Amino acid sequence: MTGRVTYCLILYFSLIGLPAAATLDPVSGSRVLRACLAPIDPALVRVAPEGCETECEFTGLVVDQVRAFADSLTDIEVQLVEVGWAEQFENNHGVVDKPAAYTPRLLQDGSCDMYVSNLSVLPWRETKVAIVPLYQNRMIVMIRSKREADFPDLQALAGKTAIVEEQSSFHSWLLERNAELFYNHPVTIQLADETPPFDLVASGLFDFTITDADIAVFAMKNRHKGLTPAFAVGPIQQLGWGVGTDNTDLQTLITEFFQQQRADIDSPLNKAWRSHLGITINEFESLIQSLPTTER
Repeated sequence: MTGRVTYCLILYFSLIGLPAAATLDPVSGSRVLRACLAPIDPALVRVAPEGCETECEFTGLVVDQVRAFADSLTDIEVQLVEVGWAEQFENNHGVVDKPAAYTPRLLQDGSCDMYVSNLSVLPWRETKVAIVPLYQNRMIVMIRSKREADFPDLQALAGKTAIVEEQSSFHSWLLERNAELFYNHPVTIQLADETPPFDLVASGLFDFTITDADIAVFAMKNRHKGLTPAFAVGPIQQLGWGVGTDNTDLQTLITEFFQQQRADIDSPLNKAWRSHLGITINEFESLIQSLPTTER
């Protein structure tokens, strides 16, 4: 989604100390944390009404995760802020400079205190954002079910068309493969805008997309029974929430919350996972670890 739509969801945090990121709202007098989310797929965030610019309603696993975090704390107002995916990593000039180390503009200017849309831990991101890991995941190549014979292995991706989000781990992986394995027959990459990549693959406009396994599980269960996973690619990854690299208080707070929630099978966070994906976090990780790991 383009632009940034601010949607306030008042959630009261129980907090002994004030995280370094929280600020005092001059209007309400409340302490505020701004949780930024990027609704790249309905598996994570759903926005209603469709195409809204103001007074949007957010639902989905990401929102329920933030709600579980909020319910464990008090006395802080949380504002959910919608941002573009690549926007999370832009510098003050509006550019994503992967080799450079800097604090992204949205974290620097106070627009966001944390990114809650399940960021993959990638080396270039760690020079900009501290990512507190929540769970393990794998990237999955998704295709139309009737085209399974066209995708027997990794090499079959060469020369095909793909639709992925800009500056996502999927985008990075494809660029790396085009620079080496597919150098003579590269994948044609289109960057997604407002239409979910699954919809475009299902319609036949693109040959495949790459997504995370949790999103794939949700899509096949709820939205696109005509899509199927071709195979997993890349190594097992850690995904979690991002905060400023110097905001150690908030990093600690999130780390403790994740640890406590994962340890309890009936915790609010695990209940959210069961509601959306049908399994707990630990059960999902067992599934991920059972998939064969590819070198590429």
